[in-house]
Amino acid sequence: GAHALAFLVAVLFGLTFISTKWLYGFGMGPFAVLMWRSLLAYGFLLLIAPKNLWSGNLRDELRIAALGIVSSTLYLGQNLAIAWAPASSVSVVASTAPLMTALLALVWLRAFRMHWKSGLGLCSAATGLCLVLFDSAAMQDLPLTGYWLALGAALGWGLYSMILRTVADRPILFVARKATGYGMIALLPFFLLEEPTEVSVLLEPVVIANLLFLAVGATALSFMLWHKAVRVLGTQGASPWLYASPLVTVTVGLAFFNEEMSFVGLMGAAM
Repeated sequence: GAHALAFLVAVLFGLTFISTKWLYGFGMGPFAVLMWRSLLAYGFLLLIAPKNLWSGNLRDELRIAALGIVSSTLYLGQNLAIAWAPASSVSVVASTAPLMTALLALVWLRAFRMHWKSGLGLCSAATGLCLVLFDSAAMQDLPLTGYWLALGAALGWGLYSMILRTVADRPILFVARKATGYGMIALLPFFLLEEPTEVSVLLEPVVIANLLFLAVGATALSFMLWHKAVRVLGTQGASPWLYASPLVTVTVGLAFFNEEMSFVGLMGAAM
């Protein structure tokens, strides 16, 4: 059901960190990865989504535009974070999105009341985040820039989920296409300032495969599945599944990229 959809999105979300880091190994920059990911996702959605140009009213149009800009910003935050820190650690920090979502819900949805079990889980997540930061800063002597960027991306995901609630009654594919388009427009100036990616790199089979995964699986498909999950479970019901995403990233990162994480970091990730 809806819980399975939310879990699948968490798995796809966890793999995005690995796929992005793989593309960095071919010389692609953070802005280039996100722009090509968005462009391919938009092309895919253009084939299957309603072709309407207008949402029907200015309020929905502005909400979808905000959704696109926030999604582009949070994905960019993740991409920049991966350039500064191990993908596995970034994934753990980014998985605090449910914590950010809950905090935003307390402010945004004044009627929302947190169950004590949810509060206990959020305290555990916050403690785990502190342990991961300690592991990176004190035990591995890594700069914290990437972690602050990842934390900002987690906050962006919380804001994204809250905005998504406001357009839940609109067709999923239509919202996904429009939001992706607005996100590309917001990203374009930064993409043009970055050193361009060589055409030969873009033609590499591994690069094409990873970009297609990021575009179709981790952007277009994830958007649709998450939209459905949020519609059934609500923001607070779907967001806790995001805690599963670091399990994927940490496992693959340790296996294929020889990333390191001490016992303190692993304990923090588990929390």
